Amino acid sequence: MADEEKPAPQTPAPPSPSPEELLLGEGKKKRLGPWLATAICGNDITSSCLYVSGIAIFYAGPLAPVALLLAVGVLYLYRRIYTEVVEALPLDGGVYNCLLNCTRKFDASFAACLTLLSYLATAVISAKTAVVFVRLGSLPRLVRAFSYIDRNEASQNVLIIRLYAHDDPAIEEKLEKNLEVIRELSPYMKIEYQARQGKFYPETVEALSHELEVPKNMMFMGSMTEKQTFSVMDLGGVRVIF
Repeated sequence: MADEEKPAPQTPAPPSPSPEELLLGEGKKKRLGPWLATAICGNDITSSCLYVSGIAIFYAGPLAPVALLLAVGVLYLYRRIYTEVVEALPLDGGVYNCLLNCTRKFDASFAACLTLLSYLATAVISAKTAVVFVRLGSLPRLVRAFSYIDRNEASQNVLIIRLYAHDDPAIEEKLEKNLEVIRELSPYMKIEYQARQGKFYPETVEALSHELEVPKNMMFMGSMTEKQTFSVMDLGGVRVIF
């Protein structure tokens, strides 16, 4: 009688990968240390807080602290859910993954679309225009102004405004040359220039803020002179940066 065919031995199933292996992959990868990771997260959070605070102050005025405290209170109440959603971001999408487990797939997809809209809104805010007032527009002062904007602001559009009582072609020519240097130093910025007849007064700043739709906390200027009869506080939020 022929020998019966023996079944092939079954190989054991490979162990399921751990969450860390799913996140990092099979090969070991170099990871950021705690200081670098904290710096990146802190920059993301604080930059959002800073530009949102400026917008809230512009529209809410003296009630801006109340509005910001309400936002902080709501975030504090939802802190555990927020932590769970953020921790799920590297695996399968934070908001989508959270809602997929507790609601319908349509609701989760709708929330994911709203998240994309939020990112687009952030990009729109980053594209807002910053206004810099200059007198003579010397190159060292322009370099300091753009260095400040590059370090502290998300805006990539900068409008240079020079207010004059009597036009001077020599100043215009020198300023245009200096702006060409600034454009070479900051090629990622869109820099425009306008020369307008008028004097630098709080009323002028107010009118330009409404005309250009730029909040006054996104307007910058150099140090004031003794000839000016008003204070920085009268300008309603214009910042002295050079």
